[in-house]
Formats: sequence, C-alpha cells, structure tokens
Amino acid sequence: MEKVLVLEERVKNLSEELDDFKASNLKCE
Repeated sequence: MEKVLVLEERVKNLSEELDDFKASNLKCE
C-alpha cells in the first residue's frame, strides 16, 4: 500500500512540473 502512495506523490509532483514547463514554454513564444 505504501508503494502506491509514493507513486501518487511522484505523479503529482511530475504533473506540477509539467504544468510549470508548459507555462514557461508559452511565455517564451
């Protein structure tokens, strides 16, 4: 069960990073 929580945490962090990445890409254009 713990592994699932760790994975969810990772996914959440990754999606936040992805949002930041998209936002910064839009600013550059």
